[in-house]
Amino acid sequence: MAIYYGNSASIDNLTVSNFQGPVQSYYANMPVFQGSNTYGLTSALNLVQPMILPYDVSASYMRVLMTNTFNSTTFGTSVISINNTHGESWYANIYTLNNGTLSLYKAALASWNMRIGVSIQASNSQTVYYSITYPVTGSYINYTTSYSLNSATCNVSTTNLTQWNSNRFVDIPINDRIPAGDYWIAFQRSSSTVTSVVPSPSATAGTVLTGVTHNDSIFVATQINSNFAAFGAASNVSTQGLSLGLGAYSATAAGATSNAIAISAIQTQASHPVVPFQLIRGSNIY
Repeated sequence: MAIYYGNSASIDNLTVSNFQGPVQSYYANMPVFQGSNTYGLTSALNLVQPMILPYDVSASYMRVLMTNTFNSTTFGTSVISINNTHGESWYANIYTLNNGTLSLYKAALASWNMRIGVSIQASNSQTVYYSITYPVTGSYINYTTSYSLNSATCNVSTTNLTQWNSNRFVDIPINDRIPAGDYWIAFQRSSSTVTSVVPSPSATAGTVLTGVTHNDSIFVATQINSNFAAFGAASNVSTQGLSLGLGAYSATAAGATSNAIAISAIQTQASHPVVPFQLIRGSNIY
């Protein structure tokens, strides 16, 4: 007797169409993850990898592992007020394979936004404030804080950002049921920064807060650092990944979701990185 989950089942050679298999609430592509290698995602590059689901999964979000850093900065008090807004979007788009082309099955992204403001009053009295909106377990939370100081130099500190520094989970909302089957995931990151200064920006004042923007990389598992090729092909073929569809695809537009990706357009990467991730259903799970 054999039972296959998904859209059909075979039981003692009897095929049942539109079979509804059991639905699970958790899946991990890499239950054991070792190492500390990271990969810096960019806005024009998709890191693509296979995903084989052995059963149907109902997921609220996809969780990936990330490392984050913030940097302090200082500047003089000649500026009256300055605001810096830095936004990022993390993509985990899911694809299916059809005749050598990956077709978009589900678009998924999480957004992160940080606003830093400085207000300088008379006698060097200053107020620095932060407002951060971030994704957690499929929802969004907003955090605000501020501090005051009196100095001829403004110090934009990261002391109040310790809850976002170092190694963190990034939860990308899914809110869907994904049937058992073969899929591919394309990870991508885009960002934007807007700075406003009063009085009108100078070459210095217009960039004083760029040092406190968010820098991040996702954790990856690496493999043998060699290329493989079919018999009769050049040994350094860069479009034949260690696994089918494993590598990087250059997006035609920064931060855009590609509706289709040709397998032949996916280029191998050094050490063939694979992103560990989890599909999880539920909220307030840490």
